[in-house]
Amino acid sequence: MIRKAYHIIRSAALPAVMAACCLLSCKDPYKNEVFMAYDEVPIGLWLEERPEYSMWVEMLKEADLFNALNLATMELTCFVADNEAVDHYVRNVAGYGSYKDMDPEELDYLMRYHIVPGAKLMSANLMLKLSLPTASGDYLTAGMDIETDVRYIDNGADKQPSNIVRKDIEMSNGVVHHLDRMLQPISETVWEVLTASSRYTIFNEALETAGLDLWLDNVEREVFGYTVREYKTVFAVSDSVYNEQGIHSLSDLQGLFPGDPLDTESRFHQYLLYHTMDKLKGYADLTVFPEGYNSMIIYTCSSLKGLCVLDQGGDVWFNPQEENFRILSSHRDIPARNGYIHEVDNIMALPSEMARYVVEWEPTDKFEFTAIPFYRITKDGDDPADRFFIEQGEVPGIRWESIPETKAQVWYHSENIGDGRYLYNDALYWDLGDIGWIELDIPVLPAGTWQLRAHKSNHDNGGRATAQWSGRNANEGNTINFVSGADYANWNNETFTGEQTHTIKFTVTEHGGWMGIDRFVFLPID
Repeated sequence: MIRKAYHIIRSAALPAVMAACCLLSCKDPYKNEVFMAYDEVPIGLWLEERPEYSMWVEMLKEADLFNALNLATMELTCFVADNEAVDHYVRNVAGYGSYKDMDPEELDYLMRYHIVPGAKLMSANLMLKLSLPTASGDYLTAGMDIETDVRYIDNGADKQPSNIVRKDIEMSNGVVHHLDRMLQPISETVWEVLTASSRYTIFNEALETAGLDLWLDNVEREVFGYTVREYKTVFAVSDSVYNEQGIHSLSDLQGLFPGDPLDTESRFHQYLLYHTMDKLKGYADLTVFPEGYNSMIIYTCSSLKGLCVLDQGGDVWFNPQEENFRILSSHRDIPARNGYIHEVDNIMALPSEMARYVVEWEPTDKFEFTAIPFYRITKDGDDPADRFFIEQGEVPGIRWESIPETKAQVWYHSENIGDGRYLYNDALYWDLGDIGWIELDIPVLPAGTWQLRAHKSNHDNGGRATAQWSGRNANEGNTINFVSGADYANWNNETFTGEQTHTIKFTVTEHGGWMGIDRFVFLPID
């Protein structure tokens, strides 16, 4: 199958894209070229002018990355170390006599691990999970020593952090932070980090019994023909927390949540899925609320319940409606190569009922979309619009049909619209011709009355559709207009007597054409 992923339009943003490709590809296409800075010296030349970074510069050149740091068309954040720190890492950490003895791929990965392309991250913004990945595809985790006021980058469990001893050295194309020791790429998986700790023996045994250990240990997965990092987030329960609840063994835990551990529908298996997410979520990500709200529902891998979150003046509680819990500040954002671990202060049982908090849900939040090369890429009004077509059955929970079948097109759409109106600059688009429909499965909602709000595309070539919410006519009037009008559509209120999953179905009416949904917002009605 030929995968169609291309730019709809071209723009002046191309140099920045080329620069990003330079850092993310294997070789430097700008090698041996000379670059000029307009106002200041670019990062590469600044480093080269200082003898204390001579080994760093040599390694950059060996990895074909040096000239990439001299481009003035994109912003970079570079963590660097001086010769003494480099020599210590090469000899005492990596175990080589010289960096020249390192495997080329290992050296290349190491240097990319120190570079964050796409933004100038100042020290004031270096806290918890950094907002962008490194050129190696990893996310760095930052912290601050309160006593010394020194910021650092976490190198993982049982490893000393890399302290930032000279910060915010601004260049024409980015910023440099000087470290007292080189970063150590984290190689341990989520599962390896969990099992290396003596804090989580009951929880780990339960995960293994349910067959989730292999998934937590897996680093990569192939989607759409691309090999991508398969990130996870785990809410871990310590033995001491279990013991406080009278749970001293795996059998005690199974007595509380019965069922076949390998049966994905059993309470025991769902209890453990409730402690996992199939995406990378740092503490900061878990506590970003929809605009105007201090409460929300987010979703784990469990299909039974959502996770309710409430901000009480900066003190964030999870599932406050029942057996509430918090994430321990001393054991959160524990990094692994393929995810994060957060320790919780309660057993985090499946609640008997969910609180009625606002739900903001994006169809493009599904794991499969993360494999797309331009997934959630930061865009401004001058950047090109990108689209990536998907085939029927490739993304669970998205189904469609058209007559004739060859007319159907469904794609991931990345574009800056209305001064950044699209959340994460992306939406799900479709064109089903004159006759067709598309269904989107959405997560479980609590019982009660809800209003459905759809943030839609309003594309110039947009169409019209009727809409059904869980089999009910959800329209205000006859059709939902995707051509013009407000940024979003509020639909009729619906009352549900129990917690359940739902389906939104859009059916093409008299005016075919492109249609798109950025996100749904479900608002509880008192």
